[in-house]
Amino acid sequence: MGKTEVRFNDGFHEESWWPDYARRANLGHRFAVIQETYRPDSEDMYFDEPLWFAMLDFAQKWAAGVPGTELCFGLMPQKRRGRSHEVAPEPYLTDRLTKSQDDRDPPHYILCRHDGTPSLMIETEFWCYGGGPDLYHDSYAYATYSAVPLGAAVMKYLAEVNDGRWDLAVEPVKGHDGEYRRPRAIEMPRLFWPWQKG
Repeated sequence: MGKTEVRFNDGFHEESWWPDYARRANLGHRFAVIQETYRPDSEDMYFDEPLWFAMLDFAQKWAAGVPGTELCFGLMPQKRRGRSHEVAPEPYLTDRLTKSQDDRDPPHYILCRHDGTPSLMIETEFWCYGGGPDLYHDSYAYATYSAVPLGAAVMKYLAEVNDGRWDLAVEPVKGHDGEYRRPRAIEMPRLFWPWQKG
């Protein structure tokens, strides 16, 4: 059985956007987990669901360590100009089990709020539906936004729970050190929502 290639990006890249929730809460540290969708043992674009669940587990453990923190999921807008809507973990995960494997794309984001203020956000970037810069090309990327750097903690956690199915990069690729740069000529519809497939 093949392995899923997983790369890391510490910081912003040349086509980064700063999600409104993260920007307004000053969550200025970005660390991305990048899942390559090509695997030699799969004919189709591959979504590594256990990797996404590992990111969810990381967020849940992080939230559990900070009293007063609640977690929710942001779901995809159903039309181009729509807004994401949020659901609690239990109904989202229950509904997810009723869907076929092909319909289990990750949600728009995982969001932790401490006393109502966003404190951790993990946004899914669907580069698998639209190319992307070299490091991200044809990938699912989970961009973590936080007030303090969490990259080392994320890498350590994924290494601990890796059962041999992931080929984890040893070092992250450095981005712009905590510095947000406006994307160059990138249109916001290029967020590649799954409803844009095909």
